[in-house]
Amino acid sequence: YLIREHGRGSFVARSTMSNIRTVGALVPHLNDFFYMEMIQGALEEARKHQFDILLADTLNDPILEESRFSVLLSQKKVSGFLLCPTDHSAESPILRQIQAAHTPCVLLGSVDPTAHTPFDYVNTDAERGALLATRRLLDCGCRNIAFVSLDRAEDPRVKVRRAGFLRALQEAGQPDRPDLW
Repeated sequence: YLIREHGRGSFVARSTMSNIRTVGALVPHLNDFFYMEMIQGALEEARKHQFDILLADTLNDPILEESRFSVLLSQKKVSGFLLCPTDHSAESPILRQIQAAHTPCVLLGSVDPTAHTPFDYVNTDAERGALLATRRLLDCGCRNIAFVSLDRAEDPRVKVRRAGFLRALQEAGQPDRPDLW
């Protein structure tokens, strides 16, 4: 609709959050099966309610994540977020902005349930998943098991997966072989 500002003219009114039917989804990698499965489920549910999902990857880069997030929030392109932030802590600038803007948000991935986040979240136990997968390989007789990850080694999600992998090796009496991870 149009609005008229005295002395300035008539303009197309900016959309309000109530008529934006788009959810922003920021995930670390578009080639990650885990996140794409969650996004696929979210897309199916969003369509039932006449919502769209605007998807972007962050490459697990906090600077790129901040840039993509800021564009979506500042330009009022979305009415909510599905977010796998590089920083899940209460000090995260992105999470603080979302909370200050009263924007609905669901966190995806490795969220510390003891952190008392004000956001809903879908969580995984990455350490247990790696532990169980490695145990299964060991039970099948595999002994030279490599730990491979697309993410950076310092990523907290990778650290907990590696911890599960190493724990399974230790439980089975297998040597820690950094050359295989």
